[in-house]
Amino acid sequence: MPRVKGRIRWFLVGIACLSAMCLFVVKGGIDWALDSGASAAGQALVILRPPPPKHMLPPVKPQRELAPGVVLGVEDDINEVRDEIIFNRVHHRDMLQAHRHQQAQQQKPQLHPDDSNSASTLSPDGFARAPPAHIRELWAAYPNPGHEHGEGGRPVNIDKNKLSSTERRKYDEGWQRNAFNQYASDMISLDRELGDNRDAQCKAAKYPGPLPDTSVIICFHNEAWSVLLRTVHSVINRSPPSLIKEIILVDDASEYEHLKRPLTEYMRYYSPKVRFYLLK
Repeated sequence: MPRVKGRIRWFLVGIACLSAMCLFVVKGGIDWALDSGASAAGQALVILRPPPPKHMLPPVKPQRELAPGVVLGVEDDINEVRDEIIFNRVHHRDMLQAHRHQQAQQQKPQLHPDDSNSASTLSPDGFARAPPAHIRELWAAYPNPGHEHGEGGRPVNIDKNKLSSTERRKYDEGWQRNAFNQYASDMISLDRELGDNRDAQCKAAKYPGPLPDTSVIICFHNEAWSVLLRTVHSVINRSPPSLIKEIILVDDASEYEHLKRPLTEYMRYYSPKVRFYLLK
């Protein structure tokens, strides 16, 4: 028995050694064949793998079906031109409706609540409605010059050394309050004529159809009386009425007395398009 067991043991050892030698020879042969094939072809080794599952593949975009006669790449340009034509038609229609609405509103009489039984009258000095005498007294003491100075953009020359003591005090106070020559501003008419200084191309410009109206917003704080009024007068005098929807005056917590009731009463009678907003 011991002799049989020894033979069996040596038989198993021999089989194991023979299997190891076969595996070594086969692996070496495969590596040699792959290396020689890759070097002969001059290309990198390609390892074939099975394709991934369908749920892992990216979705395939369907191709657009173009209309007959449409070249690929031109369809977007055609759609852009079509949208632009539609927009222009809608925009022109909206502007025409807005223009008709403005004409209808301008034909309505502008009446003040206190004067509901009386017709609106145009004042000789440019007011939409003539202010009563007791209302005019609110700004009677403030500058309301004629057309002697600054017409056509001409400069206003002032020799402060030739002013009287009272006028010199006004001159100095204007500089201290506003950091500009308020004394000269108070000498210029609120309805100063400047002429038409537009470029020739601007004068010859033609606009397709009526233009939309706009709101003009003017913010101020402790502004001089003549400067603020001349600004509003200029907007109204030098703008087509159909283009001015409203003028919004935003008072940024002014402290001067002339910017309170005198200003609100003045603008209420001067033009119905002026609105006020008071910031505190």
